Amino acid sequence: MQQPLYLYNTISRKKELFEPLYAPFVGMYVCGPTVYGDAHLGHARPAITFDLLFRYLKHLGYKVRYVRNITDVGHLENDADEGEDKIAKKARLEQLEPMELVQYYTNRYHKFMDKLNVLLPSIEPLASGHIIEQIQFIERIIDAGFAYESNGSVYFDVLKYNKKFPYGKLSGRVLDDLLTYTRELTGQHEKKNNFDFALWKKADAEHIMHWPSKWSEGFPGWHLECSVMSTKYLGEVFDIHGGGMDLLFPHHECEIAQSTAVLGKDSVRYWIHNNMITINGQKMGKSLNNFITLEELFSGAHKLLDKAYSPMTIRFFILQAQYRSTLDFSNEALQGAEKGVQRLMNAIQTLDKLNPSAISSIDVKWLQDKCYEAMNDDLNSPVVIANLFEGVRWINSITEGTESISAEDLKFMKSVYQIFVFEILGLTNEISLDTSNRLVGDLINMLLTIRNEAKSKKDFQTSDQIRNELAKLGVVVKDKKDGFDWEIKEIQTSDKISEELTKQDIAVKDKKDDEIRKKKMNSYKIEMNFNDSIYTKNISSDSLSTAYNKWIQELDIKDIKENCIKNFGPKSLQILKEETEEFDKLVIKRKPNIWRISPVKLFKGSATISISVEK
Repeated sequence: MQQPLYLYNTISRKKELFEPLYAPFVGMYVCGPTVYGDAHLGHARPAITFDLLFRYLKHLGYKVRYVRNITDVGHLENDADEGEDKIAKKARLEQLEPMELVQYYTNRYHKFMDKLNVLLPSIEPLASGHIIEQIQFIERIIDAGFAYESNGSVYFDVLKYNKKFPYGKLSGRVLDDLLTYTRELTGQHEKKNNFDFALWKKADAEHIMHWPSKWSEGFPGWHLECSVMSTKYLGEVFDIHGGGMDLLFPHHECEIAQSTAVLGKDSVRYWIHNNMITINGQKMGKSLNNFITLEELFSGAHKLLDKAYSPMTIRFFILQAQYRSTLDFSNEALQGAEKGVQRLMNAIQTLDKLNPSAISSIDVKWLQDKCYEAMNDDLNSPVVIANLFEGVRWINSITEGTESISAEDLKFMKSVYQIFVFEILGLTNEISLDTSNRLVGDLINMLLTIRNEAKSKKDFQTSDQIRNELAKLGVVVKDKKDGFDWEIKEIQTSDKISEELTKQDIAVKDKKDDEIRKKKMNSYKIEMNFNDSIYTKNISSDSLSTAYNKWIQELDIKDIKENCIKNFGPKSLQILKEETEEFDKLVIKRKPNIWRISPVKLFKGSATISISVEK
């Protein structure tokens, strides 16, 4: 271990030295998803946050048992023990068995976590697989005098518990305030107090998921599963309990009360909470219907997205903020993350091409120490990334010849980036050439070799043409004294490649888009908004491309020119033509079921043209 690790403990509200109960063993429990829908960007943050902690603890030499649960029963629509079970409701609407729904969304959750390079936990227990243990835990709470049965349901007596143990110490909620401000809800008449919470709920006749107990045919309360499964797999007292800030109250507060009621002591030594991802300043979540699923992020198929973003862009976006700070969604932030991770990976690839010198002019040990210092300061990943980019500046300087590095230090620097970028931050190099696409790299190298030969023969027309055509495909060529280098500037270039091939009358068939068209596309509404003037046209067609071609043939560029003159004067056309090689040329940006078209460049104005599906 390089330095002592400090973690922010929510219950003490300060950073504390991390000292495991039974070093080198560490027990960590994290609240996992309720699997009634696809994971969204908000779910990615706790997954990546605690993956970072899991990876770092293992890197420090700890033997970590990481337990992350799957909630598949008992999570009602309202945290105040009313409403329908979220999973049962979704299963009823989709006419599926609840466990069929659970399995489907659990599988998809794992698939998306794998794309984000989130490691699997050591144990992933399901709430429905621990019904017997939950019933036994309720019996122990009743025996301790902190729960009561009412009409077949069992509730935790918060007022009685608070007389012996402080309720609200994690969240800072004061019981007097709860007594004053807790609102009356329907179906709360069974409780002694509205803030009492359910340990067992008697199932209504139409409730799909239920089990027998001495109190009724019913199901466990949502808060109970985590008290039961954490102590079952990690012991009565364990090191770390993690989750999102939104779980702090009531979920984690109720967990503390349940476990303390049975054991007479706190189970958790370090409470760690990640903050929220927000969208327009509001928490992103399914309950607020303002979320973007991970699948939508990866495909770009959401109205708020300008484009698709790769899994490593999402991971880097989340790691760029310290886990306890809020993180606001925006396309600009995601595009910044995309450029950042690409720049980092390009620098790592450059490391393998550096020629060592006799001595070093840089202090590589400083870079390592600063990265450890940041990680040991409550997992300060943005500072780690900032330090790594300082190293990127060094790498570029070495390439340019303004700095030097010895063979020993070069080897050490490679290990620093291997450890922090790949092992600890958990990033992967999406632009590296694997076995399946190494041919692309060979073809690019062949073209650049031909280009060099053309340059040596002073055939600059051929040389420039190769460079320009590669640039259109997102390949940036870098001329060097001893040859050339290149990098793929944009990770996702399939659309640009398709465009170039289409121009050359080479058919490109996108199976996914083809399936979408067959299922959804019959009639198209085409709308162009240029400087607040709207042009709309409805076209029926068998395919999207046919609809677009019909429209583009009928589009009168004269309207655009007249609009330009009207808004910016006659000189604007002259300037416009100077700034764009082809004024009438349109560039297509394709999404799975929306094509957006805009002029290459417009003077002080822009046109947005969208083609949408009319059902």
